[in-house]
Amino acid sequence: MPATIGVMETKLAETALRNGQRVDLLCIQPPAGKWRDRIAPFLAHKGQPFNWHIETNLGGHNDELEQRFFIASIGETVISEMMVAEKHGLAILGHVFTDPDWREQGATTALMRVMSEDFVARDGIAMHLFTGYDSPAFRIYSRFGFEPMGPESGFMKWVRRPERFDAMFEPSDPGDVHVERTCWTHWPLVHKLILRDEGDWLRNAALSLAGPCSAEDAFVLLMSRLKDGPPLASAVLVNQAGMTVGLATLQSYKRLFSRMLQLDVYVHPSATDHLGMLIDAIGLPNDRPVMTEIDANSPQRHQALLDAGFHETGRLKHALTAVPDDLDLLLLQA
Repeated sequence: MPATIGVMETKLAETALRNGQRVDLLCIQPPAGKWRDRIAPFLAHKGQPFNWHIETNLGGHNDELEQRFFIASIGETVISEMMVAEKHGLAILGHVFTDPDWREQGATTALMRVMSEDFVARDGIAMHLFTGYDSPAFRIYSRFGFEPMGPESGFMKWVRRPERFDAMFEPSDPGDVHVERTCWTHWPLVHKLILRDEGDWLRNAALSLAGPCSAEDAFVLLMSRLKDGPPLASAVLVNQAGMTVGLATLQSYKRLFSRMLQLDVYVHPSATDHLGMLIDAIGLPNDRPVMTEIDANSPQRHQALLDAGFHETGRLKHALTAVPDDLDLLLLQA
């Protein structure tokens, strides 16, 4: 049985690496205590804003997000690490890193084993990650049930309960849908929303999210921007299953020096009736111009923006490279 060492520190196993060195395999759940000062420097190569997010989350400032840092350690020295960010059984596997001096010794494989066993024991639903296609890491993940999400793709999925995963996106009764302020809790849920195949093509222009794609890094960037406070804002739409089925963001327009703000709003097809609720939750300012960009194949979103006081100011023909055909880009301003 795993041994609990501290309030948030659990020893899952002890194993020998290929060179004979014995290591402890631990699960650290924030607040990480002494391990914060060991894990954060170990991942310092990530750069900003990821260093900020890692230190913030290790300190326990992660709202209701379930976060686990799996580490291989020699004493109190971390030699390998991976992070699972999770809510409602939906998870991101990220920040996988091994000290170069300890690579090819089996540390990552050992951590994958205990991490996978832990996820199964908690009846996790789905986990996604990104790595280089057909890389050594790709092959390790494949051995533990991860599959590429497309031909020669480094985006990988491990969906243990596909029926439960799909059910989380089913339409909800109007009274069972509500809006929440975007926080760390929504990280893996927004990630899963943006990964879905169904839905409008352009999902968040300011965060460069188009088509089914990863929002793992984009969400960290969004949270770092929201530190600046009003008028920057973000809200999510949550259904009766607790799933995030919509995301709205109000960010600074970054392409030019401007006071203009950029609104992006996107919902899963099961939640299009609630677009207006999500837009209203942002609270658009009256003293600054606000623009938005959508693809021309988004009639419900287009109408919701018109209803919210936006008007169409332009159309860029074939501006979006999409599948199967290029799409026009619509520009609207409030």
